[in-house]
This record gives sequence, structure tokens and C-alpha cells, in this order.
Amino acid sequence: MIKGRFGTVVVFLLALSVMLLAGSQEAHSVIYWNESPLTFRWSAATGTVNNYEVYISKNGAAYPATASASVTGTSYTFSAQDETSYALKVRAVSQTDGPGPFSDPSQVVMVFLHGTASDTDGDGVPNTAETTSGCSSPYDTDSDDDGIPDGVEDANHNGRVDAGETDPCEAGAVNDLICDNGSSCSSYTGSWWVSGGEEPYGQSSLYGKSGSTYSWRFQIPQSGNYQLSMWWTEFYSRPTAAPVTLRCGSTVVDTFSVNQQEDGGQWNWLSSFQASQGQTCTVTIQAAPSGSTCADAVKLSSAFGGTACGNGSVDAAEECDGNDDDACPNLCQADCTCSDAARTICDNGDSCTSFTKVWQVSGGVRPYGDEALYGKWGATYTWDFRAPRAGNLNVYMWWTEYASRCTDCPVTLECGGRVLDNFTLNQQENGGKWNWLGGYPVQQGQSCSVTIEAEGGESTCADAVMFEVE
Repeated sequence: MIKGRFGTVVVFLLALSVMLLAGSQEAHSVIYWNESPLTFRWSAATGTVNNYEVYISKNGAAYPATASASVTGTSYTFSAQDETSYALKVRAVSQTDGPGPFSDPSQVVMVFLHGTASDTDGDGVPNTAETTSGCSSPYDTDSDDDGIPDGVEDANHNGRVDAGETDPCEAGAVNDLICDNGSSCSSYTGSWWVSGGEEPYGQSSLYGKSGSTYSWRFQIPQSGNYQLSMWWTEFYSRPTAAPVTLRCGSTVVDTFSVNQQEDGGQWNWLSSFQASQGQTCTVTIQAAPSGSTCADAVKLSSAFGGTACGNGSVDAAEECDGNDDDACPNLCQADCTCSDAARTICDNGDSCTSFTKVWQVSGGVRPYGDEALYGKWGATYTWDFRAPRAGNLNVYMWWTEYASRCTDCPVTLECGGRVLDNFTLNQQENGGKWNWLGGYPVQQGQSCSVTIEAEGGESTCADAVMFEVE
């Protein structure tokens, strides 16, 4: 289910042009909205149109036999009721030929009006705060299904992820602790200025010079293994070996250097480490003597990807076996046996993904995680990965089958800015499981990506990609 919020008045477009015949369509998603009136818009029909008949379904009921309204334009605005869902379909009417076929139904809009204090799911976060957040659900006490109630993750119940809180919108919110520049969890010495580098995390990134330092501070919520990632923006004056230090308490846990002239505008994996509940861990970057050093955002994740066997978490009493802890930080003996492979799973919607054009929630069965997506007409979907160590990279892809799926879906694998391989996939078979695409040598820290393109009017599935370094 996709949940979204929008800036002001207009809600969204219908999924398809009204002149397309209704047919076998994948499930539409849900949008939460918190204002009235509500405006639906649709694409203009071709040919001579006298008016459009509008049919509205409320709270999942059947569409009425007679039109709810008739309009001459390509939008309809009406007063929405609190805690009510709406869906709409239209058909064009010609003075000579009469009514045409119905459009496909729009996405469902669930309305929770501002000022309504009700809390439908009883998680302590008001409905309006959950809809404003853009993703948490007023019908689900644990929107991301990570075992932590929304009201615990959003401790002050304001619908925002504030310093010290975890994100109720991202599965395993304890897995993603993010400290952005300018937040109360950050501090600095010397001078830092707003950077002109493109694709910052959040609103902006900063830059400093001549030994200035910038630090991001984290209070560890539970004992276990954590992954450290950093986000920066590229610029021609950036250092190629900016020094970064990780401390937990007074102990230096790790030191490394980052090349900020590449891999900007994304999360870059730096290190894996263990930390104890209540411990304060700090990440500090020092500006190089010359040039500009970027300070943007830092993320700690308590899982390297996927879900472990058993309870799927590293408890305080658990110890990993004798294999490389960095390879499988969330697979421990109390759950299941670690392997020698460093495995990362990038699911649709995760911070490791990006896309162009429109992707919608698919009705295909057996998705990886909560859902799969589908796109058409040139849309692309990309999964990014940074190799934690040198070795042989095995790439796997998961998709869902559907009758309208492409049988020659184009996929490209790139590493280090070079195309390693091109594939074509038949997504009408082998869905609901991992499919091996190939194995390739990689170097530690090398950036790789897998991109799938939706060609033409067939539906192409974007679900999950697994990267495994042996």
C-alpha cells in the first residue's frame, strides 16, 4: 500500500486515460489525505466530448448506477467527510455517440481532516499526524511491521521523525537511525557553510575547510551489530581521502577515509561494528587542509539486509559463529548459522533504490517483503549497492508474476561506472523467488547498481535485488 501526502489542494491524477477500456489491471494503492475539499483530475478524452459523468464510491461500496455528477472539465471537486474513503471513475459523453467506456478506478483516497483528534488504531499518534507523516497508517499500530509500535517510534506523536526518534515508516525503524546536518544530534568546530553540491540528504549539505570538524551523535537503542553509512554531495574541490572517525564512548572503534569526488547523493556503506544499548557513538569528519569537505548525513542500521531466521534479530545473549561478522551481522547462532557470504538485500522503497517516471503497487502474488511495484512506458527502477569487501559478487532478482508482465524485460548491471552485463528476463515465470543473474569480481568499496527498464505497454515488476559477495 502506498501512502502519500501532498502540498496543498489537488490530490492526484487518475491512473489511466478515461478512453482506455477497463481490463485486467493490477491493484491500485491507497493515498491518505487531510484536507477538504477534495479534487480528482483525469486526462482528457480524445474526440468530441460534451461532458464527463462522474461516479464516486464511498468506503468501498459499489459504484452507483447513476452518475454522482456531470462536469464539462477534467476535474471534480467536492467536500470530503472525515474518516471516509473515496474512489472515482468517469466516462466521456459525446452528443452524437452517447457515453463511452468507463475509465479504470482511481486510487482510493482515505480522508482524515485536520483538527480531528481521533486515533483509530489507538497507537497514541492522532490520525491527522499519521496522514501528515506521509506513510504511517491510522489503521495500523505498527505501520512498518518491525515490532515497534508507531507511538513508540514517534515518541512525541507529532507525525515527524525528530532527533532521537526512529522512523515508523521504514521497516525495522531501529534499523535506521539518521542524523542530518543541523539536527540537534550534530555538532561542529570551526566554520561550515551551505554547499552548492547537488542531491543533498534533506534540505542541504554543508562544507568546511582547514581542519574544521563535524560530528553526528547516536544513542544506541539496543545492543547488536550496526552498519555505518554516510551521505555527502560531490564537488570538484572535495577531498579524495576525507578522514572519518567512529567512536563509541571514549573508544575509537574505526577510522577510514572517503573519496567525496564520487558516489555523492546516496548512502555509502563505511563500516560494521558492535555497540551496546545506551552507549553513545559519534561519527566525526575532519575538513582537509585544502579544498572543501562535505558534512551532510550519517545513518546507523542494525541489519545488513533481509530478515534472519528465528526472531530475526541479534539479541544481547547471542554471539555470531566463527565466520566473518561483517558478512552477516544479523544472522547469529541463536537464529541460524552465518555463511561466509556478505549478503545485502535491497527491497523496493528502501533508501538504496531510485526510479524514474511512475511505479505503482502490484497485485502480483508472493512479493519480497510487503509488496512489489510495476511500471510501464519507459519507467526505470534502480537498486544500488556498495561492496563491503573484495570478492565474487552474485546478483539475484525477485519479481512477481502477472499476465501482463514482459517476457524480455531489459536489466543492466553496472559496477564502478562500467556496464558489466545486460540481461533479459521473462517475468511471466519464476516469480516469488530469488533468481540468479550472474557472478562478477568486485573490489572493496566499489559501487554497483542494477537497473530494470519498463518498455512499452507491458507491465514490468520492480521488487527486490540481493547482492552477495563471496
